[in-house]
Amino acid sequence: MRLVVLVASVSIIGHTSASWAARCDPSAKHVKSENEFVERVSVRRHFLSRMDAPWPDPLRLVGVTQIIARGGGTAWVLEAETGAVWLSESSTDSYSVSAVSVGGRPLVIDPSGRLVSMASASVSASSPPNNSDMLVVVERDRIRWLSCLERGADCKLEGAASTPTPSAILTAAVGSDNSVWIGTAQGLWISRVMGQTPTVSNITTSPVVGVTTSETFVAVATATAVFWRDPSSSRNWSFLGVGGVIDPNITSIQFLPSQSVVGGGRPPLSIGTHHALHIVTEVGVVQRFSGLQGLPMAGSRVLATFGGPNASLWIASPDGLVEMTRSDTSDAWRYYSGDRWLVANATSQRSSIVALAVGPPRAEDSAAESVVWVATECGLATITLIHTSLETKAAHYQAQVHPRHDRWGWVAQVPLAAYGVAAAAVPTDGDNDGSNTAYYMASQIFRYRVTGSVDAQALSWKSFRAVEFLHNVTRPFSGKPGYIARTAVKCGEAHQGPSGGVCGKGCHCPPAVNTSCPGCSPPPGSCTGCACPGWINSSVCYEGIDPPENCCWSFKSDTSTDETDGHFYGLHIAYDELAESESEKERVARLLCDTTAYIVDGGFNFIDPLTGNRTTWGYWSPEILNAVGVGSSNGVGNEGKPNERGLNSLEILSYLSVALKVCNAHPTAQPPLRHPARMSYGEAMASLLNSGYGENLLNVHLTNPGFDNQGIAWFDFGNAFYTYHSFARAAPWNLSPPPKGVSVEALETLHQQFLTGFEAYWEARTYNAKDERDGLWSVIYTSVTKKPGLPDPLWAFRRGPYELIDWPTRNSQRLDVVFRKEELACCNARMSVVPLPPDESPDARWEDGSPYPMDGGSGYYEAPPTLYLELYWMARFYGIAS
Repeated sequence: MRLVVLVASVSIIGHTSASWAARCDPSAKHVKSENEFVERVSVRRHFLSRMDAPWPDPLRLVGVTQIIARGGGTAWVLEAETGAVWLSESSTDSYSVSAVSVGGRPLVIDPSGRLVSMASASVSASSPPNNSDMLVVVERDRIRWLSCLERGADCKLEGAASTPTPSAILTAAVGSDNSVWIGTAQGLWISRVMGQTPTVSNITTSPVVGVTTSETFVAVATATAVFWRDPSSSRNWSFLGVGGVIDPNITSIQFLPSQSVVGGGRPPLSIGTHHALHIVTEVGVVQRFSGLQGLPMAGSRVLATFGGPNASLWIASPDGLVEMTRSDTSDAWRYYSGDRWLVANATSQRSSIVALAVGPPRAEDSAAESVVWVATECGLATITLIHTSLETKAAHYQAQVHPRHDRWGWVAQVPLAAYGVAAAAVPTDGDNDGSNTAYYMASQIFRYRVTGSVDAQALSWKSFRAVEFLHNVTRPFSGKPGYIARTAVKCGEAHQGPSGGVCGKGCHCPPAVNTSCPGCSPPPGSCTGCACPGWINSSVCYEGIDPPENCCWSFKSDTSTDETDGHFYGLHIAYDELAESESEKERVARLLCDTTAYIVDGGFNFIDPLTGNRTTWGYWSPEILNAVGVGSSNGVGNEGKPNERGLNSLEILSYLSVALKVCNAHPTAQPPLRHPARMSYGEAMASLLNSGYGENLLNVHLTNPGFDNQGIAWFDFGNAFYTYHSFARAAPWNLSPPPKGVSVEALETLHQQFLTGFEAYWEARTYNAKDERDGLWSVIYTSVTKKPGLPDPLWAFRRGPYELIDWPTRNSQRLDVVFRKEELACCNARMSVVPLPPDESPDARWEDGSPYPMDGGSGYYEAPPTLYLELYWMARFYGIAS
């Protein structure tokens, strides 16, 4: 099943363009409620067998050339090459071919699965604008019509008598009076009555490339002009020449629905060409749209639309589907391509569309508005537009977590054993299981506080126990509490690298890269001094998972700052909003206090309990952060890490602030500090402020795009904003009396440095958080500063794909995308100037990495929905969304 989301398309480069409805249909109604929006549900089937395809292949069609939507969520599907016509039904989980009969007897189903009704080398078909249950089939030697009752029952073929028609049929359309307009290589032909011999029109003898009809008008496109008229009137044909106001090489033509047309006036007319889209308004003004106006792809092969207050224009291109919506925002355009939405070519990943139609949904789909039928060269897809709510979407994401992403309570990454098959998910350990689970825990705590849900409360405590175990499992090796494992697996379970296995003492070191740890190359029993990431066996029991005895887990060491950030963020929220009794608060506080003390005892570093050295990324000490540069010892024997100075200073000051708030309130949860200087948390903070850590907060945000392999790391945006949230909630500048060793003036200065640095991160000229359109960072910014963030902080949530599979995605060929030239120069990276919406991006997680990538994806990974849940429920919690 394929579910995906509507809400907008890529932001328009250069300037924002209003939609065709805003320009041509001022009376159009829009969905106004901030909680309601229109969502896309996409279902796909392959025509041709594909070994790794997740979808059944019941029809095995040679290829579709035309689709005509009809009532009840069904469509006529035409193969002009073979003359096959069949009736298909769209639903959320399957396609079915109705049992069509002609003259009371069933049609023949040939071995390839085609429903054979007629065979002709030159065939086109259309339905009257006011009768989608009738299919008019124009063949070389006759005009016939096939009419059916609901769902295709008792179909009858009429008009079988021979009525010679012109050869080389290119297109056909049926008017509301059942007149048939036939475009041929020799001009336009008309059959005023079904079964009547067509006659040639006198308006043109040039090849007709497109014909379209409305309730009262017909329009005809040739290589030199576009004509239109009301056939019932005595007025002559109106026309526009091609080459001036309309680009040459017309590829398609389609009337648009309009509620503003009165008195039989002509509705707006859309015209597709190789390079642009044109809209001829009701009064005759021609408007042109290409890449700078937001059009993602040109060369439209088919244009289609369906009436209704929220009708869109759908544009079938050689490489994807484009929607021109009625939105008057920068989200007026949407782009659908690849296997996330359509059926792409397995080799090129192109979605070359050959047929397109839009029609009404099934009667039982009460929330559905319309169904878009899209045939590519490789398969058929339907996209159903459904009215839904933000909370309904949050419930869908919630259902994805359990059981697919639940590994012993940790929110796990999920490789897929088969291409695109979520049911083939295999939960696997990852380096960030602890922080990912802490983020999910936060989302459930917010949900609990907003809704009072008992389920949310239970899931919050389940996630807490998973986070807590990563603190407990390391204790036998550290000799003291506070060190955090990255993740853990049950003894004997397969786990991710590094390779080499778990040795007798538990240290996991790859021999090939073990030059710094001779004791870890065989024999494997001694790992003292090993700096490699390790897997370590532990007999600590996991509450709620293990029996009371015979516990055995292997945990992964070498914990980093980003893991610590996640733990402090989630546990701080648990302390404030989940723990209610004194014993519960003390249980949460103990983890925060233990880890803060462990870091202070390590000289503001995270010391690996087995090696006695700091972990690869676990450092916050002035000797490292304030050193001049990489390779500079600064007289203390440590290399400098100036690029991490701002973020790591923010982190350690935040940890100490949380400890000052939480640990002082629970003295029994606070371990005795073992730092040689016997510092209190206040004295530790004072020592860091005296080392310039307050000034370091002014430049937390890195702006170098990657020259000299340094600079910005996209996941640091999350590390920073989670830490800003924790820091602001702890608010050491509000403590009264101030902590030991820190003056009131120093705390006031720290508060200003915090706010100044935070505003700089939000408003930075290069890669600022605001321009990323990241709703989670916006909600945190507003919660901390009490200032408005993004105009629509839930935009990313609305545009988040319902399937979080990393489908192969291509955007670099789009007309509307402008590349960042610096990234091409420094890193050979194709990144857009403006973020693509999540449902068009190759990174389904979006908020966990760069929102600017163009191409990527494999179809063999599903991301957890943690960040989307966190965004929605945090926005609800802080009153930013109702």
